[in-house]
Amino acid sequence: MKRTSLFFAMITLLFFSSCLVQFDRRMRVEYDQVRENKTITKELSLSKISEWNTGFGNTQQTLQKTIKNNGEIDYWVYERLTISTKMHPLDPTIYLLIDDKVVPIALKMQESETFTQISEDTKTVSTSDSTQVTVVSGYSQSDYRSIRIQYSLDEQVIRLLQNAQSIFIRYYFGPQMVTLGYRAGQTSEVKKWASTY
Repeated sequence: MKRTSLFFAMITLLFFSSCLVQFDRRMRVEYDQVRENKTITKELSLSKISEWNTGFGNTQQTLQKTIKNNGEIDYWVYERLTISTKMHPLDPTIYLLIDDKVVPIALKMQESETFTQISEDTKTVSTSDSTQVTVVSGYSQSDYRSIRIQYSLDEQVIRLLQNAQSIFIRYYFGPQMVTLGYRAGQTSEVKKWASTY
């Protein structure tokens, strides 16, 4: 009887520890011995777009908080935007819409690259013995642009994020605007990242 109880206790402990590892993967905390600082990193994939037919795909976002040994804290955001090649260049200022506040953010860095993706077009045809085979009927080419941007957040913005009910990012591509929103769960994750030390 004792062995069975011990076995179930070990299985339960193993289950909960695996859950903790899974949970910790959502936000990475590391100590950098070379730079002597602690970094708290959160990665998000944003695709909740308010406008229709913009040519905007999505944003891969990395939030990074760096806590230095002297107590100084830097907050950086790294984003990779995927857009259509038909869109105009990205304006050097983006805007965070945090509840009813509009916060302009000047980009510290912006790089752009164009990619081509080629995919096969296939169709199913019947052969003389009535079997079905799939054949390549042609190729499709799609071009897209990847834009990498980087910007920093100050303490005032972090305080707004810690209490935010809703967060949006507004980008301008020439005359066109794109508003990207955080889903409810993502807003909670951003607030947790902003408050973790």
